[in-house]
Amino acid sequence: MREALGRLSAEERQLVAWYFGEGLSEREIAKRVGRSKTWVHKQLGAIVGQLRGFLLGDSNEERGREGDFE
Repeated sequence: MREALGRLSAEERQLVAWYFGEGLSEREIAKRVGRSKTWVHKQLGAIVGQLRGFLLGDSNEERGREGDFE
């Protein structure tokens, strides 16, 4: 997992830390970064997709950017 997280950008790692580590809501994160809640939701979905691809050895990393996040 650390290796997969290390492949994310610093911004992506920060979103993951706030959401999963600190338990902030998408709305709270949106306020911190000056973006919409929708933007945060889409970013988190893409990040989860990327991580899934990294962890499952998916050779097409772009596929991960289409991942759902609920």
